[in-house]
Amino acid sequence: MEKQNEYKKLYIQESGEFLQEMNKNLLIIEKDPKNTDALNTIFRSAHTLKSMSASMGYSLIADLSHKMEDVLSQARDNTLQISEELVNLLFESFDSLESMVRDVQEEKEIKKDIQPLVNKLDKAMTKRIKFNEEKVTDEISLNEFEKKTLARVKSEGFQSYYIKIYLEKNCVLKSVRAFMIFRNLHNIGEVIKSIPSSQDLEEEKFGESFSCIFVTKEKKDIVEKNVFEILDVEKVIVNEIQINPLWNKDVKQSSIDDTKEIKEAAGQSGQMRKIQSVRVDIKRLDKLMNLVEELAISKLRLLEIGLRFQDNDLKSVIEDFNRHIDDLQMEVMQARLVPVNQIFERFPRLVRDLAKRESKLIKFDVTGGDIELDRSVLDEIGDSLIHLLKNSVDHGIESPQVRKNKGKQEEGTIVLSARREKSYVLIEVKDDGKGIDTDVIKKIAIERGIIKEEDLKSMNKEDILLLTAHPGLSTKQEVTDISGRGVGLDVVKQKTESLGGSVVIESDVGLGAKITMRLPITTAVVQALMVVILQKTFAIPISSVIEILVAKENDIKKIEASETILHRNKVLPIIRLENLFSLVCDMNSDSRTAAHNSLIKIVIVEFENKQFGIVVDKLLSQQDIVIKQLSKEFKGIHGFAGATILGDGKVALILDVATLI
Repeated sequence: MEKQNEYKKLYIQESGEFLQEMNKNLLIIEKDPKNTDALNTIFRSAHTLKSMSASMGYSLIADLSHKMEDVLSQARDNTLQISEELVNLLFESFDSLESMVRDVQEEKEIKKDIQPLVNKLDKAMTKRIKFNEEKVTDEISLNEFEKKTLARVKSEGFQSYYIKIYLEKNCVLKSVRAFMIFRNLHNIGEVIKSIPSSQDLEEEKFGESFSCIFVTKEKKDIVEKNVFEILDVEKVIVNEIQINPLWNKDVKQSSIDDTKEIKEAAGQSGQMRKIQSVRVDIKRLDKLMNLVEELAISKLRLLEIGLRFQDNDLKSVIEDFNRHIDDLQMEVMQARLVPVNQIFERFPRLVRDLAKRESKLIKFDVTGGDIELDRSVLDEIGDSLIHLLKNSVDHGIESPQVRKNKGKQEEGTIVLSARREKSYVLIEVKDDGKGIDTDVIKKIAIERGIIKEEDLKSMNKEDILLLTAHPGLSTKQEVTDISGRGVGLDVVKQKTESLGGSVVIESDVGLGAKITMRLPITTAVVQALMVVILQKTFAIPISSVIEILVAKENDIKKIEASETILHRNKVLPIIRLENLFSLVCDMNSDSRTAAHNSLIKIVIVEFENKQFGIVVDKLLSQQDIVIKQLSKEFKGIHGFAGATILGDGKVALILDVATLI
């Protein structure tokens, strides 16, 4: 049962990858019907999905994939023209396959009626594909290289077998059974020749039997057992091939090199081919990351103990331990990073379908798909990006006629991009549509009681645009199934900020809009500068720190009600946390006054090219911290990105530079 579950997990993962390839290349041939590479990729994806599904017993998925494969085969042979109707039919078939694979993933019974779709695919074909069965004889035909190879591996202690496999008469998808048999054989040796050829086997150009020449160190009964493990095998004949001594005559050194791969596959010296990569369940990575986080906290505890006991041996051990923990942490974090393209590839189809539904012409470009982001962050932003793209299609891009009247190209453009900025990734959705009218936003915000008219006077353009992220505020007059309920940007902003990021909205009326999500590469472990403010410890992410400034109290000047300081010919705003959050001071008033009259320390931080200073009482150290999310009671409080556990077991809040500014 456990092995079956492992196969199922592997099937779900691999079928998802093949469906993604199929979807991406269907979009390509829709624009370029003569793109043979895209067509071949779709064909291979459908063929492999058919084989995998049949081997797992998912007959409906296998049958529909097989029918798609027939249609695509005719398209490859140029006997069937790729038209808009055919592409739409293939997309419909793809959607059904995706739906059925999702049922498998959610452990639901597949009940989809695929017959109407199969009938449409049948009707689309110009002719039915049929293969003539080829008669296979038992005669062995070996060329000189094959003879020398068999002779050489014989001298190395391998056995050579001629295997004849008979399938049951009612066996369906014979090529799948052949593939599974060869897969089992490759676990114990190497198939060096198949009769008929591998291509004919793949295309089911054979009768109810096929043969192969097989090299292994295993005995005959083990070979038979591995073949009989596959369903629909009726009979197996395994005969040892008698090696003619003349085959080994005048064998040159080159033939030894030629057989290297066979020896490795058959298990020479107990070795197999080197495995370059493995699939790891994401739950294992999550568990590993949790363990690393606990080790990071233990590391801080050890540092505290090391400072207490001035022992050189203990100090040396702690330094080695810290170094190993840092290396382990870096490797685990790197293992969790995945290209954003893994979710970006879902969206061209989404934009295509929405554009068709709205009768709009839209060119969709994706850039920066190779930028990497923590998997946990990537999983969380998928829905947010869907909201942003829906807004661009529905709110942003105008209809072709409206764009033509405005002097624009009838086809609008939406760009989804990602780029790296220090320890953050910026994901942008940009369009060249009608833009966002701030006057309209003001009017709606006042009408719905979201903000008072007098408060608007102190707001800049960016603040007004951010009002569109307020729950219930939408500039769409009609509610559709795409947008108009005023919840899209609200969800995006809340999700981004919960991940320790921020949202910026830019727009010019008539020119378009750009919405940027600024996200941390990882939300687990980060480097931070530890500071003390009013005897309370805080952490400032080191990626936001520019420099540390020591100044006199009288260097700080007030401009209106705000404190500032002149630094490097720039006027920088100054923030005192006690004024923002009403921190309680444990010192008496006299000591606090004395501290104010002395030199003060200011940490200069930056966010989106905007710098400001944070007044601190003491600088502690730079160290790795484990980010713990605040409980739901503290959600929505600006200024804090989370909390961390210190080496002495106390909790310190992590400052969020983005919301502080």
